Amino acid sequence: MLLQCPECGYTLSQHSAQCPRCGCPNYALINRKKKLKRKEDNNYWCDEQEEKLDEKIFHHIWKTFVHSLLLIGFFVCGWIFKYKFGYDVEVNGIWMEIAAFIVTGEMLMWLIYCILTGGVIVGVLAFFVTMLPFAQFDGADPKTWQIVLAIIVFGGIFLVIFLTPVLHLKKVFEYSRKKKHIRRISYSEEEYAELRTMEEVLPNGK
Repeated sequence: MLLQCPECGYTLSQHSAQCPRCGCPNYALINRKKKLKRKEDNNYWCDEQEEKLDEKIFHHIWKTFVHSLLLIGFFVCGWIFKYKFGYDVEVNGIWMEIAAFIVTGEMLMWLIYCILTGGVIVGVLAFFVTMLPFAQFDGADPKTWQIVLAIIVFGGIFLVIFLTPVLHLKKVFEYSRKKKHIRRISYSEEEYAELRTMEEVLPNGK
């Protein structure tokens, strides 16, 4: 396709960077290159954003899975420790049952949770700080305040462990919605090849 130079009227090719007679730039070619470059940059940006969101989604899915297993283990380990490896003495009364249950298996779950969320050093430190009031807990004959405190503390621990996978799952849906709203402009292979040709013809910056 041939174009007419707006300055001198000379006929030139649409792929010419400038008029061979007067040197007037081919503005149609320059504008076309800018348009294609914007489309390409937009699609590259969309690809980068989708990749980042995919990494975040995978991270939160993995966290949801791990903490869901931890939530199940909260009960399973409590049962195993109490009835299989725990107290040999008879525990009387519902409150004694609760106290004996929560100070055996659930301690292990809480230690794992603290390490998963805060790292080894911070996690172990948080575990010992929260477990300190139960240092003298003998299981069969706990003090009343220890029973009440144990129920409050481990009730809160259960709530935290229960809410953690829920919050991670919420993040998964949030990032998935963001992926759907990423604006992508159609950019074909022909346009890609055309832009590469223009970059060879036109000087940098045009």
